[in-house]
Amino acid sequence: MRLLILLIIALNIFAQELTNINKLTLEEISYLNSKKELKLCIGPDSMPFEDFGKNGEHIGLTSDYYKIFSKNLNIPINIVAVRTWKESLDFAKDRTCDIISAMQTDERKQFLNFTSPYLKTPVVIATNNNGRFISDFKDLTNEKIGVPKSYAYVEILKKIYPNINYIEVPTIKDGLKKVINGELYGQVGTLASIGYFFTTDFAGSLKIAGKTDKVNLELGIGVRNDDPILLEILQNQVNNIDESFHNKVLNNWINIKYNTSVDYSLVYKILFIIFIIACFLIYKQLLLNKYNKKLEKDVEEKTKNYKIKNDELINSNQNFFDLLNTAIEAIAIFDEEYTLVKLNASGKIMFNYYFDNDSDSKKISDFIPENSLTEVNNKLKHKISEPFEIDLYRSDKTIFPALIAGKTILIENKVNTIITVVDLTQIKLQDEFIQQQAKLAQMGELLSMIAHQWRQPLTAISAASENLKLKTLLNQVDTLLIQTTTEDINKYTTYLSNTINDFKNFYKTNKALETTTLNEMVIKSLYIIENSISYKNIKIIKNLDSTSILKTYMSEVTQVILTLLQNAEEILIEKNIENPYIKIDTFEDNKYLYIQVSDNAGGIPLEIFDKIFDPYFSTKHEKNGTGLGLYFAKNIIENNCNALLSAKNNLNEAVFTISFKKE
Repeated sequence: MRLLILLIIALNIFAQELTNINKLTLEEISYLNSKKELKLCIGPDSMPFEDFGKNGEHIGLTSDYYKIFSKNLNIPINIVAVRTWKESLDFAKDRTCDIISAMQTDERKQFLNFTSPYLKTPVVIATNNNGRFISDFKDLTNEKIGVPKSYAYVEILKKIYPNINYIEVPTIKDGLKKVINGELYGQVGTLASIGYFFTTDFAGSLKIAGKTDKVNLELGIGVRNDDPILLEILQNQVNNIDESFHNKVLNNWINIKYNTSVDYSLVYKILFIIFIIACFLIYKQLLLNKYNKKLEKDVEEKTKNYKIKNDELINSNQNFFDLLNTAIEAIAIFDEEYTLVKLNASGKIMFNYYFDNDSDSKKISDFIPENSLTEVNNKLKHKISEPFEIDLYRSDKTIFPALIAGKTILIENKVNTIITVVDLTQIKLQDEFIQQQAKLAQMGELLSMIAHQWRQPLTAISAASENLKLKTLLNQVDTLLIQTTTEDINKYTTYLSNTINDFKNFYKTNKALETTTLNEMVIKSLYIIENSISYKNIKIIKNLDSTSILKTYMSEVTQVILTLLQNAEEILIEKNIENPYIKIDTFEDNKYLYIQVSDNAGGIPLEIFDKIFDPYFSTKHEKNGTGLGLYFAKNIIENNCNALLSAKNNLNEAVFTISFKKE
């Protein structure tokens, strides 16, 4: 009979082991058979999580987990002797250890893979019993706070709360001693660690004053990252841990015991305190009865004052509407449904609306074109919208440019949107006039360049004509000479004609998008100005490496390139630079196409750097500079061509960059 019982028990144990083994794949079983043992590195002096016992054995919370892992996998897990946590990390790096109990960080992921956490505990702060309650760690700005060295959650804590005065201590236990001695205000640790030391070393001396929800200790298994099979095996083990096992481990190592004997002296103290509180409450009730009557009188008086204030508020609303009518700009008020509530006098003139508030009701769509309504609605959702340009309708549906801004306000406890409008019609006309002035000034400079380009072909035509005349006088004219001479003259006249056409195309007024490349626009610009620059002994360096196609206003971009080249030429001549050069580069990346124009004239002086794109700002007043070239260059590129124009200094170079988005 006894033999039968022993047989049943043995079969039960065998079945249980077989169940554990059956959870592994054949590859994993083969791996474990060949591995023989797993080497584990732990953090010494890290109770209740882990430490070395008196005989060098593995103790603490993690030891219970690794014992069950070892049993389930039928493989011994042996700990490696280390003196410090840093030594454990070093052993993990050089593969002395197969596994390590650690929290995952970016640095550790360079040499370890991590299972999901098998043990989580919040981060708390312990203080003396008279310390204040800490609702948020960000309030700890003036106190010294102890933190253990080389802990991952401490590094996270430092990033989230950088203003705390952190004091590193060898261990949490050392920090708690410093709190008792007054050297530290508080000591940071996990709830498990602090609770453990409260029961073993500091019972009744300290308290937990607060915790942070932003940082937790999440302890997983770090597995050497050259062993993916072991990672998968241990991840399965972590996945199969049930809640009851977690609770059992915590109870084994963090067990707070309470004294069950009755302390009658404490009971008497409590009864005395209750008596004092009762007397105080009775006295308080008597005071409340006394002040209730006074409060009734105060309420009555306040009610009268409220009625007076309400009347004043009604009057102030009327004064507010009267004030709107004195404003120079148009001001419109719309309700929550964007129905017009009020339009001031300037607004009625601007929009050509003349009506009484009660006689006509307008929607915001009566003022804003349909294609702009969505944009305006999105911007007006904010309490205060930044000013932005938009086209608006007058009463006859004619469109005019305007600058508008909005703000949400309360009028008679109702949400309203107040919109201010400035008519930009005259400003736009003035800008166009100024732009035309700048273009005429640039046209004069270009005519000078064309005259320079014409000088050589005109000289060649004159020379060919004189040669033909001389040959005629010497009676040496033949058919071949006449043909050659006329072909040369025709070639030169064609060159002159092309120059005029390029000049006309450069200043053509029609605006139409054209398909082109950066290189083509640069070459067109250089065709006009290159001879003039080279004639002044300025070297032109070209690096044209952009081949992508884009759609833009070619003549306007060419005009801007020409402005940048002219500015570079003038500053090089003005400063009499030795070995002067102008570089023009085209290149691209994944998002943008770039044109860069740079010179070696020493860069843009810092005192004027922020002003170079301002209208009428010029360093060439003595040479009749208008100060409009760069202003309109930026305006053309950013408002017309949907690109960006920027400037920077690079050593002794001033660099101007035009950036186009790739299509």
